[in-house]
Amino acid sequence: TKIIPGFSLLGRHNIGELIETSVKTRAYIYATKKYVEISLFGISNQIHTIKHIPENTIAYLSTPLLPKTPNGSTNLILPLLQFISYSDTSKIFQHLLDAQGQMILTKDKEGMGFYLSSKSVEQNNATNIEQLLRTIAALNSPTLQEISLDDGTSIKEIVANPDSFSVEQITVLGAQINKIHTSHSIFLSGLVQKNEFFLTNREDLFRTMNGSAKSSDKICSGNIAGISFQPITTSLMQNENTPNSNAILLFAQNFSSLGIKKGVFSVKLRLCH
Repeated sequence: TKIIPGFSLLGRHNIGELIETSVKTRAYIYATKKYVEISLFGISNQIHTIKHIPENTIAYLSTPLLPKTPNGSTNLILPLLQFISYSDTSKIFQHLLDAQGQMILTKDKEGMGFYLSSKSVEQNNATNIEQLLRTIAALNSPTLQEISLDDGTSIKEIVANPDSFSVEQITVLGAQINKIHTSHSIFLSGLVQKNEFFLTNREDLFRTMNGSAKSSDKICSGNIAGISFQPITTSLMQNENTPNSNAILLFAQNFSSLGIKKGVFSVKLRLCH
């Protein structure tokens, strides 16, 4: 234990360090009865904090927090999205998760809800937004078409046709937004608040995120990311393709939630018991 800078306070003990030798940076690890905390220094100040958290939130993320990887940053967050969509969402959400924005996941008696927002200038086009919405609807509600072959046998073809869906224009909180129905859910998208693009499957989430409703408590004191493990792991365990080595499942064995908080000089990663 070092006195400076990894000093201990009453009830808060310095239990170790993480050292990245290639860049000579250190992260100090502290522990209390309620949480384990890792203080990271030298993190970019470009990360935007999330100030508004709706009720029933089980996870939230400031998307620029995601690192850029050769395969795209969506690979890291798709485990959180795979149980709110019925198809591969990597291409659909790529432009959202790489831009300045946020992601909110909720869970209540009606099921899973999500709200994605982005300030990507590529989406400042009403036609593109409508086409994106039709594509999402088609992938989530494909049809099964039987085709007869010349030899008397038949095959079944799965068809996802975006052009078979119509987009409804509605006004909510003074903003004109697009709404589309599928066999599983509804999806809404549009531009609000200085050309900020959003996508959600809940109208009440749009009202909460863009209205004057009071925020609920942030998970594990985070302000740029937070995950409540129990509802996430329940959903992941229902997916047969989830590996046992999934990081969320491993953390959930010892902690109830994770929060990441941006401070003035550092970013604190906190694992709450």
